[in-house]
Amino acid sequence: IRRQRQMCIRDRIDRARRKLEEARRIKAAHTNMITTTCSNIEGRRIKEYKEIISGASVYFFITEESDKRQNEKFCATLDAAKEILVDKAVNIGADAVIGIQTALVVTNPKIAVTLTGTAVKTEKITEDK
Repeated sequence: IRRQRQMCIRDRIDRARRKLEEARRIKAAHTNMITTTCSNIEGRRIKEYKEIISGASVYFFITEESDKRQNEKFCATLDAAKEILVDKAVNIGADAVIGIQTALVVTNPKIAVTLTGTAVKTEKITEDK
């Protein structure tokens, strides 16, 4: 029984270690993700076009709130849409999203923010001397 408990504890530790490593990999991928409205990235070559992806988020416009507060809410909504876009890119193995476009759909009192772009895999351009 003691040996079984030790094996069980080791299995749990190994699973926790793998989860931590995966979380670190995903965080690094998020940190290093290139996002741009351009169709190319200076100093990088597109190796593979993965797919067109999108991220969307919604917020409620409340007329009684100050312009500053509305701006903060809009920026937070835009950031949430970008995070969803980047999550999708990471999950399909992309390291960049190019050609990002923003669309707003206003249906009082809701405002939907959608970002769409092309997830790609890139490589650095090296110059031979």
